[in-house]
Amino acid sequence: MPSSTTPFEGALVPFTKTIASITVPERLKATAGTKFRQATFFGFSNVGGTQTPNTGSVFIGPSATDGANFLEVTPGGQAIMEAVEGTSLDFYDQYGDAQVAGEGVGVLYQA
Repeated sequence: MPSSTTPFEGALVPFTKTIASITVPERLKATAGTKFRQATFFGFSNVGGTQTPNTGSVFIGPSATDGANFLEVTPGGQAIMEAVEGTSLDFYDQYGDAQVAGEGVGVLYQA
């Protein structure tokens, strides 16, 4: 039976990621192994348990270098990242780069 850490194959799974610094992109997951075929990123932060639209964009991508990621998630907006057909991506290999410290993204992905 699936649990919160082992969802049904194909189930949609949510999580949030807050990025502490504007100069240091952060991995979306701290450990390897959370694979996805498609993920939707939402431009909001979780402030005191409340979802609040960001005031700046967050950029998602495979680079740990500030300013080098390409998928822009605008404040209150959304963006989709999809793996090449027949493959998957790992959130551990993806970074979030925020324009405003303490902001982040909500993520919904297919396991």
